[in-house]
Amino acid sequence: ILKADLLVFCIGIKPNTQLAEDAGLNIDRGILVNQFLQTSDPNIYAIGDVAKTYGRIEGLWTSAIKQAETAAKNILGAHQIYQLNIPKMILKVQGIDVLSIGNVRQVKSEDLVISVDRKMRKKYYKLVISHGRIVGALFIGSHNFIDLIVYLLIHQIDVTPYFDLIQNHDYAKIAEQLGLKNM
Repeated sequence: ILKADLLVFCIGIKPNTQLAEDAGLNIDRGILVNQFLQTSDPNIYAIGDVAKTYGRIEGLWTSAIKQAETAAKNILGAHQIYQLNIPKMILKVQGIDVLSIGNVRQVKSEDLVISVDRKMRKKYYKLVISHGRIVGALFIGSHNFIDLIVYLLIHQIDVTPYFDLIQNHDYAKIAEQLGLKNM
């Protein structure tokens, strides 16, 4: 138990959408934007913690910077599509590698969650698959197929044809079938 004069909890973000709502823009827990970061009024762009891109509010500084760059180019006429920023965190905890990328929580009942626990080897991994695509992964310990999973997630490759291989942990065969060497 720690004694403290003040305890602060950070529990997420809640965008202030009042101005956008007053302007008649489409709102859903954030200002809805398309792949060009335009709101329901194509002359107005939204970025950062207030923008809901691809169905989610990213809430990350790196995403806001990337969104600002994309919106600025589009305001100048570029028609650049905003590529979703996939958060990735790598840690080393007491000599054990820990990697988290994307959304590692099952968000819908139809999402598929595959988790494998190998306690004797101090290894664990979890994949979250939604609509045939890997949307999140968590790895504890060293795994020789992390690069492949990150590739599949970032490029949003449909893994439906590989479900049997994923269930059997045959990631080398998936890499081979996709023509990916050294993964």
